Amino acid sequence: MRGIVAVGAALACVGLAPAQASASDVIGEVWGSSGGIGCTLSGGTYSQSAPTGNEYKAPYDGVLTSWTNSGTFFGLKLKVTRLGAASSFTVVASSDLRGEGTYPVRIPIRQGDVLGASVSANSFSECAGYTDSTALRAAGDLAPGTTVSGTPENVLLPIEAVIERDVDNDGYGDETQDQCPSSATTQGPCPLPTVLGQTFAPAPSGGATADYVVVNQIGFPTAAQQDGVITGWQYAAGSYSGAGAIRLKMFRPLGLNDYRVVGADQPRTPASNVLNSWPVRIPVRQGDRIGIHTTGPPVASNASDANNRYAVLAGDLATGSSATFTPSGGTGRRMNVAATLEADADGDGFGDTSQDKCPTNPNTQGTCPPPSPPPPSPPPQPSAECLKAREGLDDAKQKLKKAKSKLAMAEGKKRKKKARKKVKKAKAKVKKANAAVAEAC
Repeated sequence: MRGIVAVGAALACVGLAPAQASASDVIGEVWGSSGGIGCTLSGGTYSQSAPTGNEYKAPYDGVLTSWTNSGTFFGLKLKVTRLGAASSFTVVASSDLRGEGTYPVRIPIRQGDVLGASVSANSFSECAGYTDSTALRAAGDLAPGTTVSGTPENVLLPIEAVIERDVDNDGYGDETQDQCPSSATTQGPCPLPTVLGQTFAPAPSGGATADYVVVNQIGFPTAAQQDGVITGWQYAAGSYSGAGAIRLKMFRPLGLNDYRVVGADQPRTPASNVLNSWPVRIPVRQGDRIGIHTTGPPVASNASDANNRYAVLAGDLATGSSATFTPSGGTGRRMNVAATLEADADGDGFGDTSQDKCPTNPNTQGTCPPPSPPPPSPPPQPSAECLKAREGLDDAKQKLKKAKSKLAMAEGKKRKKKARKKVKKAKAKVKKANAAVAEAC
């Protein structure tokens, strides 16, 4: 097999569309125990400058996200090399020493860089010694940054690597390592609000009535990275002046090529030669995909990369209904539709940025109501000294009451005089007890 293996295209050829969008390719070649030719290598660092079979050269700038060593039990290091004049090459990156197997890696690579390896001098069970394959060899395990003049040898290294695009140039593969390929500031989900899809002037010819799901658009997220609300959408109209309308649709993948419509805008008639924008409100879940329905206006254009893909269904599938869509063929196709996804923290179905002034309260989308006043603070608890002083005051008041009662019942001058003295004394004790309460409480 010759050339570069496109992962998504290989699946489509057998009728199994990948569950997730693929934007990766395989370079290099591996084979089983029956496919290689045993050989003895001199050892050193090799650059696979002229292979037989699959291409060992990066077809575009990107990131190597995994690699496979299938040819030896003795172990080797993957090398990324850059060919120079004549037989010179430069080592630009290296992996750790690995035996047979497949290993994750994260190595940025430039278009034209070539796979290579460093090995020790030994006999290898799966090293293809084809006379029409050439690798440049230099002695030693060369470190990145080293430039040497290599010696051509008839060797085909049993290694391959998966290369993914890196649109935001953050050093992470857009397919398996970067959830937000449109922003270099994060590799997690894109911060909301964010834009799904892409707009551009499509081909001027119209099409038949159909629903389109954007399966993959290289460099642009096409599925909601988290639950939220679609609050607006855009369509760039070219010179098409025919009849018909378009409308945004959001689709939920159900497995393989099955999708359910979870929301749609009303039909819109786009103005020619401008970027058309319309408001909308469609709650979505993580993984829901952007799509578009047309009754005539063009919605797609050819793309050079076959990893730009869509799925299509003739007709107009109603919201809540599901169907099996037909995946696009081997030719890349970009879809002309973009939508704004906003967060919905309170789950009220309104976008927190442009539609909901109170994203913490699902009962209103206007200004948040003022907070309720806090409940009154409970009265402070009296101290032990205060309680003791109050007990003393209560006792003094009881004694004063008793003294007054005896005064009222006293007969004769002598007894009344004695009773008045006791009342006076009791009043003094009450006064003293009040002072003690005031001080302690």
